[in-house]
Amino acid sequence: MAYTAFGQRRKGDWRASDPLLPIIPALTNRGFTGHEHIDEMGFIHMNGRVYDPQIGRFLSADPYIQDPHNTQSYNRYSYVINNPLKYTDPSGNFLFVLGFISAVATQAVIYAIGAQLLLAQIAIAYAVTYSVTYIATGSGKAAQGAGLAAGLFMGIGGLRGGKMGIDGKMHYNPGWESGSMKTLAAHGLAGGIVQDRMGGSFGAGFLAGSLGSYFGSSGKSGNTNEMIINTAREAVIGGTISVVGGGKFSNGAQTGAFRYLFNENMRHGRTFSNSLKFKTQHDAAIYALSINSTSISENREHAGLIYRNSDGSYLFTGPIAGTEKSVDPRNAPAPNGANVTAYYHTHGAYDPRYDGEYFSNTNGRGDIPFAKDHKMDGYLATPMGKIKYYDYANDVIKVLQ
Repeated sequence: MAYTAFGQRRKGDWRASDPLLPIIPALTNRGFTGHEHIDEMGFIHMNGRVYDPQIGRFLSADPYIQDPHNTQSYNRYSYVINNPLKYTDPSGNFLFVLGFISAVATQAVIYAIGAQLLLAQIAIAYAVTYSVTYIATGSGKAAQGAGLAAGLFMGIGGLRGGKMGIDGKMHYNPGWESGSMKTLAAHGLAGGIVQDRMGGSFGAGFLAGSLGSYFGSSGKSGNTNEMIINTAREAVIGGTISVVGGGKFSNGAQTGAFRYLFNENMRHGRTFSNSLKFKTQHDAAIYALSINSTSISENREHAGLIYRNSDGSYLFTGPIAGTEKSVDPRNAPAPNGANVTAYYHTHGAYDPRYDGEYFSNTNGRGDIPFAKDHKMDGYLATPMGKIKYYDYANDVIKVLQ
């Protein structure tokens, strides 16, 4: 089967299809760039929008301006900025929207099943993103590229989160801080591999991944609106750098969006309402403090609250990220009326100026005074990977792990 540049079916001798006698294959309704043809009406269903190949226009506007520096992007009914010989549109919409959906779904699955092994998280990121992209686009190639990007950036985030010590606990992994050479190189390699797999330029992908990581790094989103804005910002930065490097804006934008969604945003303190229940307060605290590896890598404190449910189980909020020196667990609030019994927090990376292995208590300020003021227990994950417990009722400190 042959097609015109803008996707209209034509005969094998390149003569255009007769509108009164359209060419309708007997075995499949898939055609131009793998999309579903609605031959009876002369349209192509591109998942996100319906497209008319006779006039080379979509029937509805693209809600996203993919390249603000390209005037063709402002014609939001056009197909691939009026350049179908160079580009394709796998979804009818900008691909980072699917990345946003995939990242949220990945995070939900990881929390729902309690997956803590990095390989399991990588597999979940790939599987979820592949599925979401394939369902939305019907393109195996687009789904493989998106899944690969999600898995690679999730894996890099795991490396940045710490390394396994001889005691079996996660410890500070030096050199993987934001902006470090290791981080920039890893993001660059991931971006290059993804763009090369998608038929683009490895060099442009490397620049989009590495320089995008250096100039971007928007950090953790406080809410959904911030997440959308940060994702769009990272996509524009990645796309612009890709164009400067001789690549495609769309490929670089995908690299930037996925790097942020599956690396920066997921590793900078995971703040979503979880529904995990635990039999004891200790169990909830220990699970919540698995954020310690991220805290050590980023060298900033994380915290949240623990509360008792009406059925006797325990749940936790957050964790939310603070600064190098402080964090307020109340910024990850429990539901109204909840019976808050404890708070948990981390101290980030080891700093010789401070003794982060202990609860702070200086001149009526710090971890212990906070617990006493709010009449609750306290938990601390230290830079050396220990978990300590402050028993408010008995005013004693114990080492749990």
